[in-house]
This record gives sequence, C-alpha cells and structure tokens, in this order.
Amino acid sequence: MRRWIGIGLCLVLSGCLGTDDYWLTYGGPKPSWDSSIFYGTGIIVADGVVLTARHVASDCKVIRISAASGAFRAVPATVRAVGPKHDALQLDVALLAIDFSAAPAWPAARFDDSWPDDDEFQNVPKGMSGEVGLSGLRLFGYPGRTVAPHPAITPVTHLAAVRPDDALQFHLWTFTGDAAHGFSGGPIVDPAGAILGLNFEGHQAHDPELAGKVFPNGALQSDGLGVAVSSKDLVPFLAENGVSVSSSAPARPIEDSLVQVFCFR
Repeated sequence: MRRWIGIGLCLVLSGCLGTDDYWLTYGGPKPSWDSSIFYGTGIIVADGVVLTARHVASDCKVIRISAASGAFRAVPATVRAVGPKHDALQLDVALLAIDFSAAPAWPAARFDDSWPDDDEFQNVPKGMSGEVGLSGLRLFGYPGRTVAPHPAITPVTHLAAVRPDDALQFHLWTFTGDAAHGFSGGPIVDPAGAILGLNFEGHQAHDPELAGKVFPNGALQSDGLGVAVSSKDLVPFLAENGVSVSSSAPARPIEDSLVQVFCFR
C-alpha cells in the first residue's frame, strides 16, 4: 500500500505520467510501472483508427493514447497493421485500433499529396534528395513523458524529397527542425493544415545555439536532420487497410486530430 501511495505522489508531483486512475479510466490491461515506457505521437485518420510510427507501437505489452483535444484519455489501443516491406526495407508506420465509443466524434486529419513530379527529379541521382520549395511547414509532436494537453510545434526548414530507387525505396522527406524524443509519429503539416508526411527518425546535430533551450513542457530541443514518410506512401497504406482519407475536407486545427501515444514494454 505504501508503495502505491509513494508512486502516486511521485507521478502527481513530478507531472511525469499522471495518477494511476488516469490510466484506468477506460479499462483494459493495467500498465506496469515497472515496465519501460516509450512515448510518441499519433494521427487520427478515422473513427477509432490512429496512424503512428511503427517503432513507437512495437513490442508493447500495453498501449494507451490520449487526445490533445481532451475528448478522451488513456484509451487502450492495439496494433491493427504495420507498414509494408520492399525487399529488406519496411515502412516505419503502424495503424492502431481503438474502441471509438470512447470518443464519438473522431476528427480525422487531412492529407496533402504534394510530391515532386518525375521531371523535377530527373537530375537527382537515385537514392539522393532534392530540396523542395515549400515554406510555412510545421512539425507537431509530444516531447517528454508528461501527459500534455497540447502538442509542441516547431518550424520545418530545408524540406527535401528522397528519390525512390526503382521502387525499392519508399518516398521519404528529409528536413531540419528543432525536434525531440516523442516527435516520432508526428506530422509535418503544410500552411493549410494538411499532412505532408509522418516523422519517424531524427539525428541530432548538436547545434550549440540550441544548448539549454527547452520546449514549454521542459523537454530539450535538438536541432538536426529528420526523416519522414511522405503522404505519397501513407495514403495508399491507409487505403489498403480500409481507411479513406480526404484532402478536401473542411479545414480544422490539426491539434484536434493528434494523440499522445504511450507504450508500456
């Protein structure tokens, strides 16, 4: 009993993961606090269906998601599908299935299908990238373990498209931005609020100008190179799994379509 009281006080006072009751709101398996906890971001794509990075949801004993909008919290989720493979390369995306009765109105995100035409890539060697002239892009995500009411936002610069290598390689974006652990599964969003890609990997550049800088929730920023799956591959993956997305739906805040993903391993 004393052990659980101590854990509860630690969680409440530190603001790390909330109270035990928070995680039991919608039933399902009870997370184990002795487990390692991995966290990331998810995108609502249909009622009860969330798109995230595959590595965020892999090898989880329990997955819970919480909505940025506050519409639901700590809902149990299971992996419904993972990204396809081309030879030895697997697309780092996964679909999560959730009991959508927990949130009657799931605001699905819109997708932007922008991708350079073939003639724009003709002078770019296969497997290499060519910079794309898009501005006003943003990356959304949940850095840190804190149960957050809103995602963090950081500008995206130097967006480049990686040329597929004879269909052996997926359509990927590379970009620079002040990301952090927890942004995996988060979207790159255009100025109109539609999704260009899903972030799944980052390489810190150790920019001395960012030393000591933090996001509002206390997570450290890490300027560097990020890699994202393009909507050119995301939309077909969703269609193959029975999810039809729209690029012409009425605009709404992208934050309403984002969730926080917690994986207890």
